[in-house]
Amino acid sequence: MPPPERPLLFGEVLHDCFPDGSRVLGGAPFNVAWHLRALGLDPYLVSRVGNDAAGRAVLAAMQGWALDVAGVQIDPERPTGQVAVRLDDGDPHFEILADQSYDRIACLAEPHPTSAFCTTAPSPCGTPSRGRRSATCANR
Repeated sequence: MPPPERPLLFGEVLHDCFPDGSRVLGGAPFNVAWHLRALGLDPYLVSRVGNDAAGRAVLAAMQGWALDVAGVQIDPERPTGQVAVRLDDGDPHFEILADQSYDRIACLAEPHPTSAFCTTAPSPCGTPSRGRRSATCANR
């Protein structure tokens, strides 16, 4: 039996920032990668963080959970993604901040040959099957 394909995810990793100053690591593709790792798979996340303390915290957390950081790009100009969260009567409301590092994720020239590609975010690659907001997967 051939080995299972390696899940390849493309999209944002960010910090949800709450009014009390607490921060929670997130972003839909990151969350999926984290859960796949917990299930024993070896996901490959393609994302982008800033060259800042928040970006270093993302990489350290990923390494601590044995997630591959090879697909995480470092942006020298833009900050690591943040979403401002406010709570109104216990209901969260999210402010997506503009011009974050994940807005500039570079395309892969060649994905890992045993990967299955999954994304939940629009892609700058321009390939229609990768540009939908809903989850899209294609075998490589």
